[in-house]
Amino acid sequence: MAAFWGGFDGRRGMIYHLAIDRDYRRQGIGKRLMQEFELRLRAKGCLRYYLLVTKDNGEAVDYYESIGCKVTNLHVLGKSL
Repeated sequence: MAAFWGGFDGRRGMIYHLAIDRDYRRQGIGKRLMQEFELRLRAKGCLRYYLLVTKDNGEAVDYYESIGCKVTNLHVLGKSL
């Protein structure tokens, strides 16, 4: 139904994975998971978190923007193995 994986390294938070099964979307599950994550980060003194979304995942971009996330100036580097 839903999967969430996030963390805090002592400086910044990071969302590694948030997925809601299509049959359960638009029911507030993702919003509640994100609210709880933000609450826990604030309790630890975290001021910012990051997440990665591929450019072709418009549905995810729209969702994250709807909860206040914004595109940053970060350069994302990767290496295929």
